[in-house]
Amino acid sequence: MKKHSLYYSILLALLLSSGFIGLVPQAQGQTPPGPPTGLTIFDRSHISFQVRWNAADTRGGAPITGYEVRYRLTSELKVWPHTAHTTDTKIELTGLPLNTAYEVQVSAVSSDGNSDWSESGWTITLGQKAPLTLPSDLVASGITGNSVRVSWIPPYTVGGAVLIGYEVKYQVYAVVQGDLEDIKDAGHTGTDPFIVITGLFADTSYSIQVIALTSDGNRHYSPHLYLTTAGFRPDPPSEITAARTPTSIQLNWNAPYTPDDVPITGYDIRYRPTEIEWINGIPLRSPFVEVHATGPVTTFELKNLAPITSYEIGIRTVVADSKSIWSPIMYVSTRNTFRMDPPTVSERRPTSFRVNWKTSKFPDDNTVIGYKVRYRQAVYGQNVPSAYTEVQTGTETTIKITGLEPNSSYEISVQALGTNGNSLWSEPTHVATYTIYPINKPTNIITSERTNTSFRVSWQTPYAAEGVTITRYKVRYRQAVVGHHIPTDYTEILTKGTETTIQLTGLRPNITYEIGVQALGADTSSDWSDPVYTSTYSAFPIDAPTNIASYDITPNSFRLRWKAPETTDNIPITGYEVRYRIVVLGTNSSKPYATAKTTGTETTIKITGLTPLNVYEVNVRALSSIGNSLWSQTYWTATAPPPPVITKTAIAMDSIIVNELRNTQIDAHDWVELRNISDADVTFDGWSILIASNSSSRLLRFPLKTTLPAGEVLLLLNTDPSSQGMPLATPKDNSHRYLVMPGLVLPQEDWTMILRGRTGWEDVAGNYFFEETKPSTAPPLTVGKAWHRTQPDTHGYKQTAWSESGYQNGLGYDDDADATTSLGTPGYLQDALTSAPLEEETVNGDLNGDGVVNIQDLTLLSANMGQTGENVADLNGDGVVNIQDLVLLSALISD
Repeated sequence: MKKHSLYYSILLALLLSSGFIGLVPQAQGQTPPGPPTGLTIFDRSHISFQVRWNAADTRGGAPITGYEVRYRLTSELKVWPHTAHTTDTKIELTGLPLNTAYEVQVSAVSSDGNSDWSESGWTITLGQKAPLTLPSDLVASGITGNSVRVSWIPPYTVGGAVLIGYEVKYQVYAVVQGDLEDIKDAGHTGTDPFIVITGLFADTSYSIQVIALTSDGNRHYSPHLYLTTAGFRPDPPSEITAARTPTSIQLNWNAPYTPDDVPITGYDIRYRPTEIEWINGIPLRSPFVEVHATGPVTTFELKNLAPITSYEIGIRTVVADSKSIWSPIMYVSTRNTFRMDPPTVSERRPTSFRVNWKTSKFPDDNTVIGYKVRYRQAVYGQNVPSAYTEVQTGTETTIKITGLEPNSSYEISVQALGTNGNSLWSEPTHVATYTIYPINKPTNIITSERTNTSFRVSWQTPYAAEGVTITRYKVRYRQAVVGHHIPTDYTEILTKGTETTIQLTGLRPNITYEIGVQALGADTSSDWSDPVYTSTYSAFPIDAPTNIASYDITPNSFRLRWKAPETTDNIPITGYEVRYRIVVLGTNSSKPYATAKTTGTETTIKITGLTPLNVYEVNVRALSSIGNSLWSQTYWTATAPPPPVITKTAIAMDSIIVNELRNTQIDAHDWVELRNISDADVTFDGWSILIASNSSSRLLRFPLKTTLPAGEVLLLLNTDPSSQGMPLATPKDNSHRYLVMPGLVLPQEDWTMILRGRTGWEDVAGNYFFEETKPSTAPPLTVGKAWHRTQPDTHGYKQTAWSESGYQNGLGYDDDADATTSLGTPGYLQDALTSAPLEEETVNGDLNGDGVVNIQDLTLLSANMGQTGENVADLNGDGVVNIQDLVLLSALISD
């Protein structure tokens, strides 16, 4: 039923009061969460925007596992083509067209089902075109052997930021041997889009990049420009040899080829100790020392070196305007020592690994007699290193280290022992023991091919440690634990070989299962995977239709419509079946069902051949090629009465009628005139007026001791007639009275006004009554005009009851009064009716406080029938919960 469908609201209220409320089904089973609230859109760009919302209320059900986000162009009125999922309460939607309007909604997800969709949010992506944020189209010109001019196209700035200048960086790019050159700063150019870079090497490839700086502190990096300078760049020297003493190294090399017009002017030599000092797990190395040999010499002696020390040495050729790359690093030790190569590690296990190294080559005056291995847990951050554990071996070049901690990183070095001195410790090797499980637990577990008794489980092959082979998998499953229930035992199944998928069968319909996967090796296994959850379908593969509503109601027919259920796994709905039957009031029995089917997949149907003024029980189910849904929840509706006969059993109209009214364009001058058409005085104690539209309702109560004599007229106004613009004439007789009521406002949309006495309805006026749409027989009652009741014995919701009223001279205000405020027949001043204004209140009707007026509030009110005193269900405030409150609430209820 829709809000303000008065006839059927009254009928429903009567059914409820007679005990028919017992037919309302009670909610059972799962409790989906409430819809998210507080949806906000922010950080718009030309191609994206972000959405955030408040976490949804679980309503005491299962935990929320994520959120579904759907969005569409505002032009896509009937579909939602775009969806996204997140476990956070915000998401960025990107890859959008610019300058485009979007609508967004969010739904909470839990194992009890999804919530309703949130209220919509709207936004528009920015701009006519996305601004560039990078310098672009870098161009090199004026290339020489040691300089180049680079220019570029400036970028657009973003968000109102101002370009404040550029930085230019460059680096030698094409290096075949030796170390890469450091990145160098060519300087800051201001806002000029060009720079001349000098001090380059001839015949050398460079990588150049421009960085735009903006006032918002951002740095925008251009693509790289690659170029090669002109001229000739020599090769490094070759065939480098060394002669050693305890404190010096004599270097010799072959000079590279150079053209006759490019003579070699010298050589650069750099060297440093190979030894690395480790501090808090960070290696610290000495910087290179650079010296220069002048002229085309091919020998140089490094002096004052440390004895028994290994050095890294490199040489490069120097010509007039260029230098070669550095030669490959050469490792040379001063006499009587050398450094072992770092060891390697194999056979890793949770508590052990094997260390391996190469045979040592001592100087001629020394002989290997054994080796020593030292190890300790690796040092990180500011932790103090632990002491080494040292193990000595014979001349074997391998050893197994045991008794280690699982999942721990170790630092390992090797030293050769000799008859004439030992080598330096090798540079450390870092390695970690495995966890207790040398196979990672399976991940990316998904389910597919779901039915009501089975589904398929698939996963990704996990990483296995060196020397460990996965031989098969074990899958376990059980019914998911809800609330404080005790979990059941797992059922475990082994796969055939190393297949990463398996079909689970023999399951129960409509049950959520917890699933885990474990990888197995020959004598080991992984940990169980993180659990995933999935549900079998119910015995019915399609959900039941929802949101059933009736319309186009006649004495012998009505139309039904409903919301199509969402389907999964592309199960197509082929049609719908409706069953209906008359409800026999006051009994537990009903007549047999009649059925009807839709044409195709239409979600509406007309049911004909019905009996007037009967309540019908209706269910709908969806049909498919693989099975049908359950029947929907029961919906009740009623046929209309036979063609109306005006009797005292409907709206009595036996004493007071709505005789005239004025609905202005501005609310300040609305008024309603009541006429006593009986031959006795009428006291309004306990009387009220209900004014309702599709969006609001208001209840106005008459003050105590208000009496309208027989045959007289009472005018209800929201503006005092003695105020400016509404002059009051001297009354010519006492037949007209008035009350000032500031809350009297006739809606600007279709509306209904009900005058209610102490025992029932007195009269009705307005143009919005029995159906969802305005009936063709309703009176026009146009806003901005006054209307007069021409037929007192005809119901005020009929077109024939009213005619437009012109300005009536001499009936109320002065003849010279402005017709825009005095149109019609305003009444005369009577002091006895001005002392107590009409009482006004907004009728809420949300008795249980869930934010919506619905069948649950009717149930609560029905349970309080007959109660007296203060009670939330006493909507009309007469001190007792009775049929009048049910009728009022039924006028407010919506689907």
